[in-house]
Amino acid sequence: MSGREERDIITDSKTLKTIVGQPEILMEYFNWLKPKTAATRRVFVARVKAYLTWLKENGFDPYDYRSFSKIKARDIENYINQMNLKPKTANEIIVTMRNFHKFLLIRDYVDINVADKIEKNTVSEEPKITYLTNEEIAIVKNNILNNSRNPERDIAIFAIGYRTGLRVSAIIDINIEDIDFHEGIIKVTEKGNVTREVYPGENTMRLIKYYLDVRPDCDTDALFITGNDYNYHRITRDVIATMLKNMTKELGKNFTPHKMRSTFATELYAESGDIYLVADAMGHKNIANTRKYAKVTEKRRREAAALMNAI
Repeated sequence: MSGREERDIITDSKTLKTIVGQPEILMEYFNWLKPKTAATRRVFVARVKAYLTWLKENGFDPYDYRSFSKIKARDIENYINQMNLKPKTANEIIVTMRNFHKFLLIRDYVDINVADKIEKNTVSEEPKITYLTNEEIAIVKNNILNNSRNPERDIAIFAIGYRTGLRVSAIIDINIEDIDFHEGIIKVTEKGNVTREVYPGENTMRLIKYYLDVRPDCDTDALFITGNDYNYHRITRDVIATMLKNMTKELGKNFTPHKMRSTFATELYAESGDIYLVADAMGHKNIANTRKYAKVTEKRRREAAALMNAI
């Protein structure tokens, strides 16, 4: 079983537990979402569950399918507005509402998708990109080697993250059999179930070998594991997040797992100046998703020019 399949089973199991005791429409919606990833299903179901609770508290009956045809666009707007969300977060809720009401339309529970009438908020502010400089990377490595309870594992995870730009989900999903030491390749499955090969470099492959030399023998095929002698299992995002938080605390950057990916993209563009290379390495289908990393580097260059101009 691949790492992604294993993780999807666990994620869906957790999602199904949250559906127990809820209106039947929520289980039907969960099954309708099957083409999407387990992580997306979990997020969408959680949001719709909260929406159904609000509907019940505001005169609608989510147990009666006929009740959904009475919902107006202004009702959904009222639901979103009462949460007082930031524009970007509100837009994410709007996307879920459109998806849920599309489901209702396809299943003939309503005659129109009223959520399509709701316009997204304009988000003009540039996204803040948090990344590590070369000096900070060295500090984190030193912290891991001296303070981690599992330094061989954690330094390998960190190296893969900032040297390949892989999403943390893809790192978690790596099985031992996915690694080809002879060719220096790791086979990974990324967002959208896309399988590709990454080249982490000799130093990172060497760190993985060091880790495998001390990795406990256990039943799971997962490369990175956590637990104890009684129960080892595939490492989770929370374990990696806690490790990174502890090892980067002194930097004051609130460094989450995704920031390893930001570090890779920012530094690769700074070194290459090739946005298409960065997009390809990141697995971006839309170049617009890559431009934000280029802007960070360009901002740094402008700041450097301003400093030199003052001398």
